[in-house]
Amino acid sequence: MTWTARAFVFSGRPDPTWDLPAAEGERLADLFAGLAPAAAGERATPGDRLGYRGVYVRVDDGRRWIAAGGLVTFDDGTGEDSRTDPGQTFERLVVATAGDVLPPGVGPAQPG
Repeated sequence: MTWTARAFVFSGRPDPTWDLPAAEGERLADLFAGLAPAAAGERATPGDRLGYRGVYVRVDDGRRWIAAGGLVTFDDGTGEDSRTDPGQTFERLVVATAGDVLPPGVGPAQPG
């Protein structure tokens, strides 16, 4: 299975993408499963402001997650499921796998 990650950071040019190790992808799927459900109708949306706005993870079997602003939305083609992630742990773990694809300091704001 191939896992791919993307960070929403640019406007007007392609966002950086990278291969995500399968073990990290499975770790993210497990993390998502343990998050609390979001309120009905809430979903992660990266928005349109400049700079870092969130991340996207895709598996070649059709599963995908979008994480932005403390929400993570999963879609497997049969429907969406959104969960809350107030510490943005999902986003931080994805960004940590980017290596030198992202400049230092790009990612969710540090808490506190």
